[in-house]
Amino acid sequence: MKTLGYPEVISYIRGRISKGDMIERISRLTRNYAKRQMTWFRRERDVTWFRSDDRDVSEDILNLMRGSKGG
Repeated sequence: MKTLGYPEVISYIRGRISKGDMIERISRLTRNYAKRQMTWFRRERDVTWFRSDDRDVSEDILNLMRGSKGG
């Protein structure tokens, strides 16, 4: 019952909140969760960031996993 968005869906199904309120609450909770994750990751020294729109990202990740220096 503590999973992100689950209590909001249950409240909607039970008629306690409107569909719009459910969507707004889940969106807000998701944004807040993402912000907490980014704050946590910024403190980690050994994180390697990859751009999700980079077509060669999978090769870069494989090279990192293999221990070789990628482009």
